[in-house]
Amino acid sequence: MDSIFGQDIPPARRKIARRLHCKDPRLIDNYIKLYHQFAAPLQLFQRVSDLDAKSKQLTKSQVIEAYEELDAIRCQATAFAESKCRKLRTGQVAFSPELSEARSVIKAWSLLVSKAKGRKISSRMLARTLKQLNIPVEARRYDVATLQDRLKSAYQEYYKIKDNAKEL
Repeated sequence: MDSIFGQDIPPARRKIARRLHCKDPRLIDNYIKLYHQFAAPLQLFQRVSDLDAKSKQLTKSQVIEAYEELDAIRCQATAFAESKCRKLRTGQVAFSPELSEARSVIKAWSLLVSKAKGRKISSRMLARTLKQLNIPVEARRYDVATLQDRLKSAYQEYYKIKDNAKEL
């Protein structure tokens, strides 16, 4: 391990993608269905209500132990439902510098189209992007139709490069 001033640095943790969000009602319905699918065979809901009903007759430590056991099952059910509720579509296209540049060109033309349509675009970001890709500054004065044609051709070029992404 590396050390700074005699202290060990823990390894960096990889960020885990969040599969669940509440913006899409289909995701919520799917999550609930998967949660119930996991919990039903284990009779989780029945066991919780049974424990709640007989908690008066049990000692405090027995109730705590039983609730901890049920909570562990509940945590497994939530983890199962969250992992299955949404498929993350990453890593479909192999990385290459050519493909990355093609994406940047699409971004640049998209920014120019948005700017021409009157949307709020950072002028500094736009200037940086154009300079990085060697797109002339005069492109800012093109009309929307011309910009959309350029964007369309940038997408066509991207798909050509994407087809041979593995070789690149």
